Amino acid sequence: MARVFVRQWEELMSSRPPPDYEDQAELDAITEAKERSGNFKLKSADDYVVPERLRMNAAKVTDHIADLRQAVSVFALY
Repeated sequence: MARVFVRQWEELMSSRPPPDYEDQAELDAITEAKERSGNFKLKSADDYVVPERLRMNAAKVTDHIADLRQAVSVFALY
């Protein structure tokens, strides 16, 4: 039993790729992920600035509240 285990272990270890082996498909996937992930800034950073499209002002909030009230009234009818 032990000989079988040792033989299987040796076969398994001999089938391993060398330590410096790099799979090209994995490298391509990593490169693609880095290209598509974008730049994520930490909101807790001292130099973080909220982008203009994400900034809220009184007019945007008022419009949003009006939209919500209209949506609620539509659902209240049913």
